[in-house]
Amino acid sequence: KSQACQLAYCDARRFGRIKLVEGDPAESEAVTKLGFDPLLEMPDLEGFSQLLAKKSKGAARLKPLLLDQSFCAGVGNWVADEVLWHSRLHPEQLLSALQPEHIKALHTALQQVVQTAVAAKADSSKFPRDWMFHVR
Repeated sequence: KSQACQLAYCDARRFGRIKLVEGDPAESEAVTKLGFDPLLEMPDLEGFSQLLAKKSKGAARLKPLLLDQSFCAGVGNWVADEVLWHSRLHPEQLLSALQPEHIKALHTALQQVVQTAVAAKADSSKFPRDWMFHVR
């Protein structure tokens, strides 16, 4: 028996996508390829360090890694910039040159920025005044 349904999707910036899948969505390729969710399943510092080490081959750089959805799901441009600002790391920093204190700062900033943004329901007027977001 077929049921009628309606779906509305507003995406003014046109970056989003909807993919319809048969079966369990959690088992679809689009979902299984996603990296960790920094809000719901942030790895501990040791696990985070190991994930970074796996990605630090060649000339891999920090900001592109943060934007890579297979590494860390849901991080976009402004979140990556804010995380880098708070961790005091340059976007072009080579992953292979990260020191333990850099990794710790990155880990902490990623958690704090995402948690703060979610708590504010992504309402930028509620973001802390010292965030770089306000002067970008």
